[in-house]
Amino acid sequence: MQSELKILIVDDSLVYRKILIDVVKQIPDATVVGTASDGAKALKKLEQSAVDLVLLDVEMPRMDGLQTLKQIRARHPGVGAVMVSAVNQKAAEITMTALAHGAIDFVAKPRGQDIVASLTELQRALTPIVNIVNTNRILKSVSVEPMLLPLGESIIPRESHEDLSKTKELPVISLRERQPPRKFSVVAIGVSTGGPKALSELLSALSPELPIPVLVVQHMPEGFIKSLTRQLDTKSALSVREAKHGEVLNAGSVLFAPGGKHMVIKRNGRGLVVTLNDDLPVNSCRPSVDVLLKSLGGITQHAILSVMLTGMGQDGSDGVQYLEEYASYNLVQNEQTCVVYGMSKAVVEKKLADEVISLSRIAPRINELILHRGSRQ
Repeated sequence: MQSELKILIVDDSLVYRKILIDVVKQIPDATVVGTASDGAKALKKLEQSAVDLVLLDVEMPRMDGLQTLKQIRARHPGVGAVMVSAVNQKAAEITMTALAHGAIDFVAKPRGQDIVASLTELQRALTPIVNIVNTNRILKSVSVEPMLLPLGESIIPRESHEDLSKTKELPVISLRERQPPRKFSVVAIGVSTGGPKALSELLSALSPELPIPVLVVQHMPEGFIKSLTRQLDTKSALSVREAKHGEVLNAGSVLFAPGGKHMVIKRNGRGLVVTLNDDLPVNSCRPSVDVLLKSLGGITQHAILSVMLTGMGQDGSDGVQYLEEYASYNLVQNEQTCVVYGMSKAVVEKKLADEVISLSRIAPRINELILHRGSRQ
């Protein structure tokens, strides 16, 4: 019988340690094996006890979350870490850097004063992440190839994900024998868990000559996208930033839907224009990939190039299906290079994927399709 996932809680607030303990108690197959009030104490606990996952506060005295994460990755590479972040600019910046240094994901600390509501919100955010880590642990313990398991979402061990970038390139798989459109108006990207690292690789490889705008929906709560885009902008030849209500889409720009806002594109006399709204979540997501993709149907002069990357759930697949009524072409990240094979899998299962490609090939393929540099490989 598989043992429970062992979790260490690290937070300088006694109140928040208690809150997280109560949250973990509500998650099946997970148990708290210890707590620590700062990073230095957490490292000592890791030397003394078997731990599978650390819930790691971002802002702490003595040794903050990022410093602690680096030490965990160096000294205990088999232990996963999820950042638990306050919603402020400093914490958001540290959190985005932590994701780049190997944190599995993050959850935002609720800002309300209602303890019951905070517990519910944290449980909703943490449960799927804990399930991912637990599934990953089980897969590694039985040495079964993840893609062979009948899971709703196949989880690729992080170590395997990193090793794939160093191995020979995986082939492009064409699922629908149709030629791509000759011209595109927009690239639309959907991504969730594992997104910051995937986007860093993808956006850094896009051509500075790209003559059309790129739109991105990354599932994140309010307050974090601005920090993510600031970091990604330093790695890309294109202009990467958080979208603003009312701005016109321009070539050479990569616009992200703000956290907590749906991004809808409309056409007016100025061209294609961003509108942001607070409508109800779709697929439990706001922003939603489906909302963005459906807004693009019928308003562009040329085709839409949709790109579905790693992430939990199936947000985006309905939008891809909706665009079948219009000119579109669909690239999907393959299972082997996804951290979570959920969003991209949903597109494949609906038989809507035109090409299934490893992460390292997606940006070059976008460049080829948009700039007509070579045919399908």
